[in-house]
Amino acid sequence: MTQKPDYEELEAKVRELEEEISRYRLKEAMLKESEARYKGIFEHTKNGVAVCKAADNGEDFIFVEFNKAGETIDNIGREKVIGRGELMGVLEISEDITDRTRFEERVRQAQKMESVASLAGGIAHQFNNALFGIFGNIDLLRLVLPKNEKTDKYIKSISDSAQRVTHLTKQLATYAHGGKYQPRIISLTEFVESRLSGIRSSLNPPPLITTDLASDIPLTEADVTQMQMVLSAVISNSAEAIESDGFIHISTGKEVCNEDYSKVHPGLRSGTYVRLTVEDNGKGMDETTKRRIFDPFFSTKFQGRGLSMAAVYGIVYNHDGWISVDSELGKGTVVRIYLPAVA
Repeated sequence: MTQKPDYEELEAKVRELEEEISRYRLKEAMLKESEARYKGIFEHTKNGVAVCKAADNGEDFIFVEFNKAGETIDNIGREKVIGRGELMGVLEISEDITDRTRFEERVRQAQKMESVASLAGGIAHQFNNALFGIFGNIDLLRLVLPKNEKTDKYIKSISDSAQRVTHLTKQLATYAHGGKYQPRIISLTEFVESRLSGIRSSLNPPPLITTDLASDIPLTEADVTQMQMVLSAVISNSAEAIESDGFIHISTGKEVCNEDYSKVHPGLRSGTYVRLTVEDNGKGMDETTKRRIFDPFFSTKFQGRGLSMAAVYGIVYNHDGWISVDSELGKGTVVRIYLPAVA
């Protein structure tokens, strides 16, 4: 006699099988989604990613996959490194940190300059207090001592030395706080044109100076006395660095700095600027010298970029501006100064 099938049991088995198929399909869909997500990350990440497997000898490895960022960072085509294999054993990720490293270095430099500026301000204050007493006593000596050629000579020597310290103190104050600040609206191009001849004639020997001064740039707000000090200091430094057949090129222009550019140049806010560029083909500087040129009292045998460049930094900073120096040993130096444009 044939046994009747248990339909309830069959239905339960079918439901169980359907659930198993549903779970399998769900896992398959999740796996495909995961693979697509991995592929998207793999192909579009800015980091270089390489997938490797162990070689047959058990010691070396061969590349199984290599993304486009990896080709760029490692400067190698994927066709040159991809091998054959099925088992993926190693995942290598590389990252180009050049921009981040430069940004961190500039942040450290900016923080160092702020600390040095604070120190310079304190020194300037102490110098001023001491000079007040020195000049006061010099005046008293002149009043109480009878006219005498010998004593007058000594008093003048003391006074001249005190005047030199006064000039030094003013430069320190300028570096720290910007000194006396009397801004007015000016054309950077007209300012350079009006001052350049006098600065050049003050140099011995007068260097070859070429210009490319834009006529249609925005105006800026600046203290002309302080800006003359900036222009004179930068040109003088270039003149000291060039040889007899060297040249200095000065240009002005308009620059629009966006947020992306500002992010990698700490201290430079996004916006519209007028730019002053002084370029020479002189001896240039190595990285160590370049990092220290804005330090007070730092100088080299031939560049003369000592306190004057520290004062330049202070003046530009107090004009809400920004200064950069690009230099390579044996190839010259380029100094760029950015001042905010006014509407």
